[in-house]
Amino acid sequence: MVGSTLLLGVTVPFITFATGAIMATLAPDAQGALSGIPWLAGFALFLLFDDMTQYWWHRLAHKVPFLYSLHRAHHSAKYMSIRIVYRNNSFYYLLMPGIWFSGILIYLGLRTRLLRLPDPQDVVIFGAHSSVPWDAKLYEIKWLKPIMWVLERTISTPSTHSAHHGLSADDGVTNYKGNFGNLLFFWDILFGTAKITRRRRAEVRHRKPRPGELAARTVLAAGAQTEEGRQARAENLRSPNEPSHRPDRGLQPAIQQSAKVAHWLAASLQRQSCETSVIELGQQTLPLWPEADSKGVWPEISATLRSADALVVISPEWHGMASPALKNLFMYAGRAELAHKPALLVGVSGGQGGSYPLAELRASSYKNCRVCYLPEHLIVRNVEQVMNPGEPASEDDQRIRARADWAMGLLLDYTNALAPLHERHRSPPADWMNGM
Repeated sequence: MVGSTLLLGVTVPFITFATGAIMATLAPDAQGALSGIPWLAGFALFLLFDDMTQYWWHRLAHKVPFLYSLHRAHHSAKYMSIRIVYRNNSFYYLLMPGIWFSGILIYLGLRTRLLRLPDPQDVVIFGAHSSVPWDAKLYEIKWLKPIMWVLERTISTPSTHSAHHGLSADDGVTNYKGNFGNLLFFWDILFGTAKITRRRRAEVRHRKPRPGELAARTVLAAGAQTEEGRQARAENLRSPNEPSHRPDRGLQPAIQQSAKVAHWLAASLQRQSCETSVIELGQQTLPLWPEADSKGVWPEISATLRSADALVVISPEWHGMASPALKNLFMYAGRAELAHKPALLVGVSGGQGGSYPLAELRASSYKNCRVCYLPEHLIVRNVEQVMNPGEPASEDDQRIRARADWAMGLLLDYTNALAPLHERHRSPPADWMNGM
């Protein structure tokens, strides 16, 4: 409500007044010049100068970090609702070219013609963000199918726009790098960013990601066990990465659920327009350093790390220590993969632990690879009760989700700030190639 009030009560009137004043100075004779054109022609000008420019502005906001910082709040909701339609920073609208162009069109005389009817753009935008899937019922009516085929390619609908607000790039629905259209979805069709779907993100069930399935930008390295490893343990067999002793009571679930946490954090980053990749060290098993990598596992992991701009390191806690697989990873990874890249440490515990592995990793794992750990970290405690599919199950669940979203945003801010340093300093002078 605050965003709507500011936009409609302050920003739009200010821009309308400002454009009128500027145009009166620059082109005083042009006032009302278009007042005599047919309504349909005026509406066509509105589509070009308001709706199409809003498409490009929205698309640009998902590419430029500064603009996305103004737009991020719009994607912070875990649900679709008309309440998030105008949930953007006020400067996002103040800088929006389409509103300024609309002010010019009003100065040129389209005011009375365009404002005689309810704003069709607002009607469609509110409908596309609605929590009510009104289009789903229409898809089921047989004789409407040809009409709906045209409609979903013409205007934004709850199905196509909820894909833009999706949670995970691997769910078959999400298209956070497309479906930008406001009134007309046709702009996405025309400019190649459309993904037409009749499923809504609420229908998607979360699953664990497969290594290499998500494109690389931020890498989440999880010291987690594979599904096969868990089945083997059920048969009293040991997975190669499991210790020969039973972990502390209350900590055993943590190693099983590190992948769940990795998947949740990957979805959080994707909601903030960040591509992700998950390295499952239980599936991509590196030989214990310095054994020979006879299966060639390291080159693939190295390539993923090199292509990333940041790192999230997720560790369960075993007897107060970090996962051996994670420590082994840092024996392989060097400056070429990690130097001066920001990394967020994440502890996972089935109880109230989780801090010791982070202290251990922070103390020494950075030494030669020069990875830059953020001063902030995240600890997911009582992991079985939080970050599960669906709405938060408790106040603690809601709190850790909110803190995790904030931490992912902080990591992206560090990523932008440190980006130039990696190329400049990944090869220090020969006299001090290793850390002190």
